[in-house]
Amino acid sequence: ANSNSINGIFISSSSYNTVTGGTINASTNDAIALNGVSSSNNNFTNVNISKTAAGFRDIKFATASINGTYLIDMPHIGNYTFTGVGGLTYFKDTRFGEIRFLNAINGSGTNLTRDIQILNNTVFVNSSVTNGGLNKSANITFYNLPTNFGNPAIFRDGSACSAGQCYNFTSLNAGNVTFNVTSFSNYSVGSNNAPTVTLLSPASGSSTTSRT
Repeated sequence: ANSNSINGIFISSSSYNTVTGGTINASTNDAIALNGVSSSNNNFTNVNISKTAAGFRDIKFATASINGTYLIDMPHIGNYTFTGVGGLTYFKDTRFGEIRFLNAINGSGTNLTRDIQILNNTVFVNSSVTNGGLNKSANITFYNLPTNFGNPAIFRDGSACSAGQCYNFTSLNAGNVTFNVTSFSNYSVGSNNAPTVTLLSPASGSSTTSRT
């Protein structure tokens, strides 16, 4: 890794670096910058970023095809840029789960933390930003889910996901559940039981007559 007094962290043509903890405050250039296609498989965990100078990014992939970057338990990432075709990037919240994109994500936005969310039994990726640059196939893992869902299913925007949109690698009652999605919106896992309907009137076996 190469240090730069202007950037908070500047990595150029260097791989397998791990940065854990610390704060990047009031950077006068991009807070985290990666440059060079050989800057692969770098890991950033729980790095606080705040008050990055206007016109710069909290995280910037300055070169296309920077792959294998892991962003783990990052408190907040605001402005961001994935240059050109972008790069294979993985997002993880050690409490709730992980998103491993299978295709490069690209584009720019103002709030990466808002655009990619990993919550308790819910993941969300904003498919409309960056001209669909985040709307790529991915493998999703949820941690510590219930193991007693009745007729378990993967849900997309609240409805059971079709086989063409997602499929599971593990049992959906495994606790730690992994599945694939072809594109993005909101995903969760739950019971897909038909609702119980109770007829209150008329009583069973009776008939009614309608008169006008």
